[in-house]
Amino acid sequence: MDRRHAGCAVRCEANLMACGRFRMTNTTAQLGGALSDSLRSASEIAHRALALGAAVSISFEAEREELHIWLRETGIAAYLTEPERDFVFSASPSEKEILSFSWRSEGLTVLLWAIGKIDELPLPNEQCSTEALADILPPFGEETLNQFLSSSQLRSPQLLLDTAHAIQELNALARQRQRKPGYKSELPPVDFEAINERHRAINWVVGYCGQDWENVTADT
Repeated sequence: MDRRHAGCAVRCEANLMACGRFRMTNTTAQLGGALSDSLRSASEIAHRALALGAAVSISFEAEREELHIWLRETGIAAYLTEPERDFVFSASPSEKEILSFSWRSEGLTVLLWAIGKIDELPLPNEQCSTEALADILPPFGEETLNQFLSSSQLRSPQLLLDTAHAIQELNALARQRQRKPGYKSELPPVDFEAINERHRAINWVVGYCGQDWENVTADT
C-alpha cells in the first residue's frame, strides 16, 4: 500500500469506527459475492464516472447542449447505459427521472473516490457536495478529459473491499431502522438513500457477482 492509500485507509478507518463499522477478514466472502469476483480497473471506473457524471449534471440543470456536444465529440456517449442515454438526450425528462439521477450523485462520489479524485467519502449521515463533483469532472471541471483519465489511480484492493463491507453494514443498519425506528440508537444516524446509492456503486467497483452497472444490487 503506497503512502496515498495508507493515508486514506487511516481516514476511512477513523470514519468506520466513528460510525459503528468494523474491520473484517475474508472480505470477499463476507460481501456475499463470489471468490471469482474481480475489481474494475481504474480506466473502467473513470469512464463510468464520466458517463454517470453527465447524467447527474443534467439532473442539476447543467448546460444540456454543451454537454451533448462534448459527449459526442469525445466518445463518452458510448459509455452511457441505456437509461442514462434516454435521460441525457431527452427533451423533457420527468421529475421522477430528474430526482432519481440526482441521487446517483452519491454513487458518483464513490466512483471518484475509488480512483483517487476525492480524498475521503462523506460520513453516512451526510450527502455529497454536487458543487465539488462539478469541479472534478470534465467538461466543467478543472481537468481536461485526458488529464482526468491519465491521473485516475485505483485505490488498494483491500481498502476497496474493506469499504464495500463497511458500506454494506451501514446499509443493513439503515434498512433495519426503516423497519424498526430506534434500532441500535446508540450508533450514529445514516442517510438511507445516500448509503444505498453508495452501496450499489462500491459493489460495482469490486465486481460484486459480476453484475453490470444497471443491475448491480445492494444486498445486505
